[in-house]
Amino acid sequence: MNDEEDSKKRKLDLLALGFLVLVATLLLVGVGLALRTWVAERAAGPVRLPIEARATPSVLIDTLKQQLAGGVERVARILSDARSPQAPPVASQAQRAPAGASGATKALPATSADPKLAYPVIGVPEGHQVPVMPPQGRWTYDVYFGPGWQKNGQLLYSTHRLPEKSGGKLGANMSWLAGGGQASNWFLGVLEADHPSHANTRFPGFFMHPLYLPQSLVPGSRVLWEFPWQGAGKGQVRRFDMRVVNWENVTVPAGAFSAVHLEGRLQYVDNEAIKAEVRYSLWYAPQAKQVVRVLWLGRSPDEGAAEMIAELATYAGP
Repeated sequence: MNDEEDSKKRKLDLLALGFLVLVATLLLVGVGLALRTWVAERAAGPVRLPIEARATPSVLIDTLKQQLAGGVERVARILSDARSPQAPPVASQAQRAPAGASGATKALPATSADPKLAYPVIGVPEGHQVPVMPPQGRWTYDVYFGPGWQKNGQLLYSTHRLPEKSGGKLGANMSWLAGGGQASNWFLGVLEADHPSHANTRFPGFFMHPLYLPQSLVPGSRVLWEFPWQGAGKGQVRRFDMRVVNWENVTVPAGAFSAVHLEGRLQYVDNEAIKAEVRYSLWYAPQAKQVVRVLWLGRSPDEGAAEMIAELATYAGP
């Protein structure tokens, strides 16, 4: 006997038991009503109940016959259904897939600052090497905080040559202009991979990420870099473990770009023990020579907000 026949047998046994309980209950109720009527009549003469409520033996017998007939009919119907092959369930209108639907992700409006935003995939462009950031360049980003994803302010970056005593290296300044507030300005760091100044970058440090990208950005390849936390001690680093997802046609407030999409995680590591982890995604466009979009989702030791998006709004440079 297979599992399906077993299940049907158990179902029928339970129904038979329930039917017997129903019959016994009806018999007890009928006997109880008859005794009550007989006792009342003996004590105080005939009891004048409304016609519809009088419990005479003939009424009780007719009622029991009706209940038994109905019960037998229900049991017969259940047995018939159990023997009939079960048709597969029909999906409701809400469950049915629309005609021509596929598993492809539909692109959302470009400036919605939605963390689930998807862009059309394109082929790997020719000459996709990562160019050097120029001096006297300027980039501004609109910044959104979740979960409401309203615009909260702007980040402004500018590059310049440092004094000769600093080796004439290229550096970057940054300004944060909160909505309706005053700008906060500071030196972001030296534009050189693994420079100690990168420990002070936090979320706005996405501006430094192009310095760590390899020249070949092939989908499926892994990219890994790290630098210290802000104010970190020995052995405390922020580790970016990223994978090249695709080249995509990305539209942000600054325009449309062919950009490489990297997806992964930012880990806060203390002597190889992971203390926190953030979902991290970025889109880098060689045309803008910078990241054009970055997504941060998660709590970290050195950042107040847990959900942030930055999108390139303007850029200029030689």
